[in-house]
Amino acid sequence: MPSNLNEALARLHSILEVLPKGWRRTAIEGLSKQLRHELIEFVEGTKKHQLRHVGPAAKASAVKPSVKPGSVWTSRRASAQHHRARCQIGGVLVRSSSVRCREQAEVLLQRLRAAMSEVPEALEHRLPAAAAALSKSCTVSFVVTLDARRWIGRSLESPTLHSLAETLSWRRRAAEAEAGGWPRVKALWMEWMQTTSAQPRAFQRSRRSAREVHRLVAAGDVCFSGKAAKKRARQEASDRRLARRLRAAVTTAEALLSRAMVPKRSSKSSTRTCEVSKGRKRAVVASDLTEMRQCNSHSLKCRCLQLPQRALTELDFFGLHRDNQGQVAGA
Repeated sequence: MPSNLNEALARLHSILEVLPKGWRRTAIEGLSKQLRHELIEFVEGTKKHQLRHVGPAAKASAVKPSVKPGSVWTSRRASAQHHRARCQIGGVLVRSSSVRCREQAEVLLQRLRAAMSEVPEALEHRLPAAAAALSKSCTVSFVVTLDARRWIGRSLESPTLHSLAETLSWRRRAAEAEAGGWPRVKALWMEWMQTTSAQPRAFQRSRRSAREVHRLVAAGDVCFSGKAAKKRARQEASDRRLARRLRAAVTTAEALLSRAMVPKRSSKSSTRTCEVSKGRKRAVVASDLTEMRQCNSHSLKCRCLQLPQRALTELDFFGLHRDNQGQVAGA
């Protein structure tokens, strides 16, 4: 639990940052006017402090190290090994033809990387450059990939293509299907499964029957429904946790703010109060001492005159003063 107001405001700000836009606006409007004012001042002060302390070293450390694209893919069989240079470019897998020597595949990969480093990052520029770099010494093939993990937990691949224009066309269709959701992705997947691949016959994937296509699509629908239900349950649980954290943060911040707004007593008033209490204690002690002295003097006089000591008590039930032995005084 935060011990001061700044910690409470920092916690409240971190929770508000992760809230959805509409929910965040409603939560901020539900805060008290004084708390909103304090929160705005805290956020502005934090931003100024961060901007003041950001140096060139921090900016340089934020730059991610460059990763070289592409790799050499190896297919091992009982008879021999085959190697290919491959690289992913904007949702399209570019592959060279198979070679027996790995060193030759490494040379093709270096040529592919050099060609991509000289052109912009757009797919329309990089894909022709990669095809031109590999086509000088081998055959180039393309495979369009579609990331369907958010719907069915796996990625989908198109049949192998050799035409650059057809590859770009299918990549555009795959992007439109991803934006349209699972129904459009499912339709494109069915089309891909019923299209014959352009690979050689030894590596060619057989065309799936309509029955098998419908079976795979039905399995995909079941997987999509399960993932959607799990995602919905996770989102609801996350919303409940955020709501609890928000209520606790607001309550703590309001309590600390109200405590900080209470005016403190001055030192003069506290000193005066202490002096008054000390004076009262001294008066009580003095009165007690006076009573004790009176009692002692009375008992001393009685001893000297050999008189019975009078009990300094209140009147009894009959209105008579009685001594220590219970006899009525003056009887």
